[in-house]
Formats: sequence, C-alpha cells, structure tokens
Amino acid sequence: MALAGIVFLITRYFFLRALMKKDKQLTELKLNFFNNISHEIRTYLSLISAPIERLLLAGKGTDSEIHQLQTIKKNTDGLLELVNELMDFRKAETGNLQLHISKFNIVTFIQSICESFEPMALSKNIATKFSTGTEQIDLYFDREQMKKVIFNLLSNAYKFTSEGGLVSITIEDDVSQVSIKIADNGKGISPENIQGLFRNYFQENDYGHQNTGYGIGLALSKSIITLHSGELTVESFIPTKENDLSTIFTIILKKGNIHFENDQLIPLSYDFGLQKNGIQKIIEMPELVTTELASIDMHARKYSLLIVEDNSDVRQLIVDTFSHLYLILEAQNGQTGFEMATEQIPDIIVSDVMMPEMDGYTFCHKIKTDERTNHIPIILLTAKASATNHVNGLQVGADIYLTKPFSVQILELHIHNLLSLSERLRKKYSEQLVALTPLNNLLIHNCTAVQEKNTTENEFINKIVAIAEAGISNPNFDVEMICRHIGMSQTVLYKKVRALTNMTINDIVKEVRFKKSAELLCQNKYTIYEVADMVGYNDTKYFSREFKKQFGVSPRDYKQRQTL
Repeated sequence: MALAGIVFLITRYFFLRALMKKDKQLTELKLNFFNNISHEIRTYLSLISAPIERLLLAGKGTDSEIHQLQTIKKNTDGLLELVNELMDFRKAETGNLQLHISKFNIVTFIQSICESFEPMALSKNIATKFSTGTEQIDLYFDREQMKKVIFNLLSNAYKFTSEGGLVSITIEDDVSQVSIKIADNGKGISPENIQGLFRNYFQENDYGHQNTGYGIGLALSKSIITLHSGELTVESFIPTKENDLSTIFTIILKKGNIHFENDQLIPLSYDFGLQKNGIQKIIEMPELVTTELASIDMHARKYSLLIVEDNSDVRQLIVDTFSHLYLILEAQNGQTGFEMATEQIPDIIVSDVMMPEMDGYTFCHKIKTDERTNHIPIILLTAKASATNHVNGLQVGADIYLTKPFSVQILELHIHNLLSLSERLRKKYSEQLVALTPLNNLLIHNCTAVQEKNTTENEFINKIVAIAEAGISNPNFDVEMICRHIGMSQTVLYKKVRALTNMTINDIVKEVRFKKSAELLCQNKYTIYEVADMVGYNDTKYFSREFKKQFGVSPRDYKQRQTL
C-alpha cells in the first residue's frame, strides 16, 4: 500500500506538471490569438473610419448625411474602445498587463474625464457633484489604465441613475493614501449580487430589463486597481433623508511610488505627450516652427512616398489619400520595401508593423542603419497600441508611431511636417556648402531652428566633403571615384545627396574646389596658375571664369581684396 501510494503521488506530480505546462501553452496561444484578432479588427476599423473622416473633412452632403456619418464615426470609435478593453481584460486575466507609472494631479485628471459625461448628464437631467479638499493631489499611476477605471465607474453611475438623479465624485486626501468615491442615487445593487460584482463576466439580473454590459468592465477595473496596490470596494444602501446615495464605489490608492517596481516607473519627459490639466494630451503633430515653414515651397518638387503594407485595402486607402500630392511607391512587405527603398531612395516611408517576411520593426531598423537610407523619415502604422510597442518603434528609429485606426488628417500633417523638416535641413546644408567658410567648419551642428536629429546626415555630408577634398588636386577626380569610396551606386548616391542638399555631387565637388582655392589665395603664397593646378584645373582661363561665377570677382581681384 505504501509503495502504491508513492507511485500514485509521483504519477500525480508528473500529471499535474504536464497539465500546468499545457495550460501555460494554451494561455500563450490565447494571447497570440487575441493579439492577431486585435490587429485584424483595428485594420478593418481603419478601413471604415478613414474614409468616413475624409468625407466629414470634405464637408459635402446634407445635414442628415453628415449626421449619419458622425454616428458611424462615433460607433467606430466605440468599437475600438471595446477592442482595447477586451485586450486589457485578457492581459489582466493572464497577469500580462504592464503598468507605466508617472506622476499626475489626480484631481484635474478626474475632472477632465467627468467633462466627457456632461452631454449624458444634460440629456438625463442628472446633477453632478464634484468635491475635493484641495485642487492639487499628486499621485503615481498609469494614466491610460486609470482612465479606464474612472471612465467605467462613471459610465455605470450615469447609466443606472434615473432622470433627475445625482452622481457624486469625492476625493479625500489622507497622509498616506487618497480615496476616490464615485456614488449615485440610482436603483442600487441587491445584497446577493455585491460579492460577485467584480467577478469575470458577472451581470446582475435586471428583472427583465436588457443589460447592455459585458461583465468585464468592473472585473478589469478591479484588476487594474490591484496592480496599483490599491483597493476597489462597493457599498449599496437604501436611500434615506440623511443620505440619498444608494451605490458607492471607493478607490483607495497609496501615495508615493515605493510600492511600484523600478521598471514600471516612467519619467514624465519620456511619456508620449504633454500634460495638460492633469491628463495628458497626446502630441499628434511634430513641434516645428511654423512661421519659418511658411517660407518653404513644399510644392517646388514632387516628393516620393513609399507605402509598405501587406493589407492591399489599407495600402490602397493610403494611395487614394496621397496620390494627388506625392509620387507613390508600393511594397507588400518589409523585404520588398527595403529593396525598393535602397533602389528608389524615397523622400518618406509609411510602413505597417505586422507583415510577412520582414516586420516593420526590422524594416525600420535596417532603413535607419543603412547609409543609403538612414536619412529617410519613417512613420509606423500599427495595431499595437501599448506604450511598450510605442517605445520599441521609436527605439528602432521610427520618426512617428501611429496606432490603427489612424486619422488620415493627422497622418497627412505628420507627412507634411516631416517633409518640411527635411526641406529645411536640405536648405541649411546647401546654404552652408555654398557659404564662404573654411572646409573644417563646413557644417554647423547647433542649428537652433531644427531639433538635433541630423547627426548621421552631417557625418555623411562631411564624408563626401572629405573625399572631395582628398582628391581635389586630381583633374580626373569624378563622381565614380566618390561612389567607390562611399560604396554606393552612382544612382543611389545621387538620389541621397540630392535629398540631403538639393545639390548634385558635381556641385559639391565644385564648391569644395573653389572654397579651397579661395583659402589658398588668401594665404598669398601661390600664383593663380598654381592655385588652379592645386584644385584640379589645368586650364587657368577656365578656372578664372568659373571662379568669377562663384564669387563675383576674378581670382586676381579676390586676392588683392584679401591682401588689403
């Protein structure tokens, strides 16, 4: 019997271990399934919302048609919120929901969310009472996740409060914690349902009335608050004269950040946006000096836009949106896109993230680490909306990271601003190349009008200048020699240099030669014939004629002026 018992325990141990391993694999499969489904739903939502947005921006049609479009847009946004909630719910259920903690003013944060419920409150004539002891209470929390909790509790409060009712929000500041109470004087919750309220998929029996919830909102809210090391509780009373509130949800959050892991804490400067009134406003457009952009002719040349997207419908949507503005190049995956980018050298790239053969992150990394293409701005479009994926996208070199469904207007503004930035850099480089400055100080690195993101571009132009300067005395020095030194084909090098400086390689070599000749003339050590020979010109008359075109005076007059 003892031997049989030992065999039974050993067998049971291995059986349970195999069962747990299988359960873990099943969980991973479920998560992958949810991720893939989320991507597909977001892609189709993009195909719905983007054309609707274009129609709304056009402003054509009757008031009734515009109202119907606005209704479609509103419900599309609602469906997106539901997808996000399902994804977060699944992550919380499997312990994979990650927090990104920063410090915010909880008072203005909640006030900003309350403002979105004003239309509902007005339509049902519900009074909203907001009370707090102070206007400034700093707390550490995940803004996006906490927004879902507050939004869910307020949504339930307004939904289950009858017309003419009351919704109350109270924030109490204690020494070590902050309590947030969201209460209403609706029908209340029966005692037998209180215990199961935060259970997954739980729905209260509404006595024949249709319950439009899904039973995941409160369960997700409970999980989020627990991850914050806080508490979420509920109380339900029979309204009295002294207290007319029937249901009170209470959130208790600890002050400080010692109860969070170090990898959960994110400095506010790294958070993707600007804090405004305690709730962050996402930056939807690069910060550029728009007054200076006005002087740039964006239509002086036809820019090329490479679209890398495996979904033909989404790709066609972007083509239809921008084909009248740019020359369009199309690629079905990252591998094809990379080959096309290195051959065509487009002015800007818009790429998806989840693609066959080569995903968007790998594609972006290869573009930004290849000397032929590292100057090209890249916009990543993806259904992966988490902050972690956002960080991954920016770390591999993406200039902009947009989540699906994306706004075509915002995408157009991003493309315009990135091209404007490239145009300003191009203008700056060409001005500095033409300017009469020493070769070793050719490029200025502290350009105040543009954020310092062009270090690799500086290095590349300096490399071209250094090669040209090294071969300056050779009259047979040409573009082919530069191509061999750089390791690029003549076509690719021409396109890259043209994109960076709006000049040809011959123009740069010519600028370097005459800049050097001006330096040599200033030294007053050499004759004009010697200077011409030193910068690669055998014909002194031709050199003098070209020098006068460059500087407006002959080499002799220039030398005399410098001597005086």
